[in-house]
Amino acid sequence: SDAFNIGFLVGETCKGISINNIKVEGKSTINADLTQVLPEHDYSRIGGIAGYADCPIGNVFVGNEVEITYIPKEGVNEGYAGGIIGYADRAILEGDIYSAANITGVKVGGILGWNSSCGTRYSAAITNEGNINATVIGAGIVAIWSSDIDEFKAEMNNRGNITVNHKDSYGMVCGGGLIGMSDIDLTKINLSGLSDGAVAVNSESGVDVYAGWKVGISASSSYMDTVEANAGYTGSPTITATSNGGKCYINGHLQNGATSDGYEKEEWN
Repeated sequence: SDAFNIGFLVGETCKGISINNIKVEGKSTINADLTQVLPEHDYSRIGGIAGYADCPIGNVFVGNEVEITYIPKEGVNEGYAGGIIGYADRAILEGDIYSAANITGVKVGGILGWNSSCGTRYSAAITNEGNINATVIGAGIVAIWSSDIDEFKAEMNNRGNITVNHKDSYGMVCGGGLIGMSDIDLTKINLSGLSDGAVAVNSESGVDVYAGWKVGISASSSYMDTVEANAGYTGSPTITATSNGGKCYINGHLQNGATSDGYEKEEWN
């Protein structure tokens, strides 16, 4: 497909509906290659359930044979892919939310590509076990989290590996076990869940890179900073950050070319 909104169940939802008790199983693929066509739009939003969602979504399962691949137009560094939703706009997550989809794209989250004011209710438990491969931002749960909500108290767990390989001169490159880039008040989020996948963020072009076992970068200076967001280890991931001349940050600490070889629940500086 070369559509703007792409999903196995629905491309774009509308308010007034709800999605519940859906499974995507077996060998299932989405391939969105915008280099082969001349689409009217510059990028796509892709999800294992919905490309764009603004409604309640509960008890959904995306299995480990699911493959989502997004290739952007030449020179375009936009596009969002998630194991459940590509772009979540005030959607509500309920109950068990699970994805093991293996996803390749530009800005990629194991559950949500972009979270804009998405909330939770009914004791939501959110889990990703798929591997994430991105060119700009990658994360186990949410690639980009913008727009505050009252609270988001779901338990978030990631067991997938996060890899970000960046080659051009685009500004911010980051990856996190739970969240890639956050622009919200992280004190409203439950960050105590398991983060046990490896995180590797690499740039060939010399831009600054950010890697965190929970959060790649907390970009809102008025709230919890990146170092605080990554405190309290509940897994033993390996985290790598490299750049061809740029600065490298691991868990908010400046460490040029640094690699951590497993945390073992001890503070690493």
